[in-house]
Order: sequence, then structure tokens, then C-alpha cells
Amino acid sequence: MHQSKFTIEKNQIKMKNIIAVALFLFFLASCHVQQPLANISSVNQADQIDFTSKDNVLIDVRTAQEYEEGHLPDAINLDVNLPDFEKEIKKLDPNKNYYLYCRSGKRSTAATEKMESAGFKNVANLKDGYINYQKKE
Repeated sequence: MHQSKFTIEKNQIKMKNIIAVALFLFFLASCHVQQPLANISSVNQADQIDFTSKDNVLIDVRTAQEYEEGHLPDAINLDVNLPDFEKEIKKLDPNKNYYLYCRSGKRSTAATEKMESAGFKNVANLKDGYINYQKKE
């Protein structure tokens, strides 16, 4: 009987070790190292960022009409002046890196402040705006 109890305890220890290793491997596999927010402040530096990465998002905060007339490659459009801007940014992942621009910098400054007030930590304002954008040929 004593040997049986010892075997049971030994098996329980093995099972605990297997579970601990499995949990560790699951945690390790689920970890994602996010790219840090790049230190850029110009629309002409935007090409230094990999916007195909799921960590980086380029947002044009101008109107839909302005966006359609021309925008930076890979940019999405979220008009800061629309009444539902705050509602729309709440749908975004606050852990990603966001790079905002507008025509000249005024609206992107307002949008940056709104996003930071909503809890976003990684927001960069491309202050010089689309008006200063020089397309790379």
C-alpha cells in the first residue's frame, strides 16, 4: 500500500511539472514583442516605418474627400472632425503604434491629444502635414 501511495505522489509531481512546462511554453508562444514607437515627426520620414507590420498604423485624420484626393501609402482615414471620432478610436488597439497626419499639423495635433486622453500611449504626430509630403519616385 505504501509503495502505491509513493507511486501516486510521484505521478502527481510529474503531472504538475508537465503542466508547468506546458503553461510556460504557451506563455512564451503567445508573447509578441512590439516594435517601439519610432522617433519621427515628419510625413517625409514615414517611409522609415513598416506599415505592413500589424504593430504600426498610419492614420490620415483629414476629411474623406481630402483623403481621396491623395494620401500617404498604407494610411487609413479617420476624420478627427467627425462627431464619432472618439467612438472610432475606441475600436483601435491601444497597444499599437499610431502615426497621425493631416494637411498641415493642426488636426493631427488635436487627434493626438484625443488619442492620448483615451489612453493611447504610442502616438506620434507627423506635424508638418500632407502639404509638405514629397512623394518618393
